[in-house]
Parts: sequence; C-alpha cells; structure tokens
Amino acid sequence: MIVGSVLGNKDRKTAPPVPEQDFIISSLPPSQTQKRLALGVVLVLLVVFCITAGPLSTLQLPPVPAFVPAYATAIFAVDSVTAVLLFAQFSILRSRALLVIASGYLFTALVVIAWMLTFPGVFAPSGLLGAGPQSTSWLYILWHAGFPLFVIAYALSKDAGPPRRLWWASAGAAILSSVAVTAAVVSVATYLVTAHDPLLPRLIYTNRISTLWYFTAGSMTLLSVLALIALWLRRRSVLDLWLMVVMCAYAVEISFPRFSLGWYAGRVFGLLSGSLVLFVLLYEITLLYRRRAEDRLREQARLLDLTHDSVFVRDTSDVITYWNRGAEELYGWSRERVVGKTTHQLLQTSFPEPLAEINAELLRTGRWEGELVHTKRDGTQVVVEPLVLAAR
Repeated sequence: MIVGSVLGNKDRKTAPPVPEQDFIISSLPPSQTQKRLALGVVLVLLVVFCITAGPLSTLQLPPVPAFVPAYATAIFAVDSVTAVLLFAQFSILRSRALLVIASGYLFTALVVIAWMLTFPGVFAPSGLLGAGPQSTSWLYILWHAGFPLFVIAYALSKDAGPPRRLWWASAGAAILSSVAVTAAVVSVATYLVTAHDPLLPRLIYTNRISTLWYFTAGSMTLLSVLALIALWLRRRSVLDLWLMVVMCAYAVEISFPRFSLGWYAGRVFGLLSGSLVLFVLLYEITLLYRRRAEDRLREQARLLDLTHDSVFVRDTSDVITYWNRGAEELYGWSRERVVGKTTHQLLQTSFPEPLAEINAELLRTGRWEGELVHTKRDGTQVVVEPLVLAAR
C-alpha cells in the first residue's frame, strides 16, 4: 500500500492522546448472545446427562487402553493453556480473584497427570508411583472437589477493592509463588494417597462401587452447586458466565463403574468442562484484539482529519483507499466521491520523471520526494511537493 502525503499548510492540529483501554475478558460483561449460547450449552449437557445416566449408564463397554492417557493429556493441555491465559490477565489487572482461578486450572492440569499415572492398567497393572487400589479414585475426588473450592474462592475474592488488588509488588513473583504452592499441594496429595493407600477408606471393590463412593460423589456435586451459586450471586463478566457453565458440567459429571457407558460419558463431560473457558478465552481475545485494531485505525483516521495537510492513501494499483479533510479542501472532491478511483486519472498527475522509475525507487527505498502537478476539481492546477511512503 502506498501512502501519499501532500504537504500544504505546515500548521497542524493535534488531538489529545486517547487513553488505551485494556480489553480483559474477566472484566467485560457478557452479551445477550453469549448468555443464550451458555444456556444452550447447559441444556445440551443436561439432555446428554439424562440419556447417559439412565438404564444404559452401567452398560459395560470394552476397555480402550489408549483412552485414559489421551483423555488426561487433553485435559492437561487445555487446563495448562487456560491457566497461562488467566495468569497473563492477572499480570495486567493484579486481581487476586484471577490469581486464584488461574491456580485452580493449574491444579487440575497437574492432578490429572497424577490420576493418569496411578490409573490401573495404563502404564502398569496397579499403576505407577506406588499406587494402590484406591489411589486413583481418591485423586479423582481431590480433583473434582479441589477445583470447585478454587471457583468458590474466586467468586468470594473477585470484588476486592483497589487496596487488596495491589497486594503484590511484582506480578511475576505472585505467579511463581502460586505455581510453586499449587505444585506442592498436588505433590503432597499424590504422595499421601499413594504411600498411604491401605489407610484410605475403600471406595471401589473388585466388582462393585462402595456406598461411600456415592456419598463422596454427592459431596462433589454439592461443592459444584455451591460454586455455581457463588458465581451467580457475584456474576459480572464473561469469565463468570462460562465458569458457571463449567460448574454445571462438573455437577453432572458423576462417575460410574469403570469403562461403562456412564463412565465414558463422564470423561467426555470432564473434557468439555475443561475446554469451555479456553475456547471462550481464545475467541474473545481474538475478537477483542480485532476491535482494538479497528479502534486504533479509526483514531488514526480521526487524527489525520484534524491536520491541515492533504493526506490520501492509495494501494499498489493507484486506487484511493483513504482521503482526509485536508485533501477534500485542497482538491474539492469529497471522500465519498474519490475512494475507489484511480489517483492519477482523477488528479491528471504530471510527473517529473517516468512513473515506473518512481515506483522502482519506492520499492527500493520505501519513499519518494519530488514535485507533482495535480488538477483540482475546478480545473485549476496546483504544484505539490509530496512525501510518498511505501507501507511495508
């Protein structure tokens, strides 16, 4: 694209700088479309849950050896990326709530690796890390009880005032401390449920699930419901909306006998709940950065309209794509009349040297200066000394 600036009056009007706004998902209110989409996702989850939680839920399916590592790897990748994006938002806003929920996603990313390594039959008949028969089940409980607790803590701390928001002088130190603490918690929990497996209450027997498992599953569901209520009472942003959807998915993710239809469906619910916030974050970040770029272009165009200089933009085919007010005043044509027209045909340009040589110098050096003769709308001619720049 070629930018042609015709230097006329040297006096310029300058606009005061416009403060740059931060486009942060955790502070933007959700639109009606987003609310309807979230409601639709919840309804679909409930319909699928009603189907899979019925009589077919205990239907045993053939074990798929690669399913557990593939599922755990997907959860780890999704939650890790989500945690990184949320930590990045914390580095901008310094919000304790963002630090908490980012740590929550990091917690799930780490604990799912321990869950996979201890899963019987995946890497060893009884699992790795010295796991026992109950280790995997208790890691699952820690996973699905721990994340709702992080969400509750996020909801309770998200409205903290400015004094509490700036409690860390360095965002990097806060993030590193959170990562270290979260990793330590997961490591200690993994050690306890593996090294002391014989002391743990039995949740799963060889051919059946114990009554205690249903009690713990109900407790996990209750925690998810409490997290959902806390988010509902303090809902403000797009992030709050989709965390509520995640908690709905957690609430219906009830585990059934391993490798049953209900068990596979529960894993699908887990993957969906882990992916929702990431998908929305990536989509909203892309959308908002596009809006930011458009806002900057509009601001630049506004500033160009404030100058007395004649500024127009033409592409490599000499077609005008932008025409400021200075150009309107100098040449007499309005912006609507000239955009899309060929520059040199409209202005009947007389060149001091062949046009091919001018374009060759533009390609070689990125600029050209000289005298041109343009014809205005009223037929009079004007000699201009433009600075022509090639945008790279």
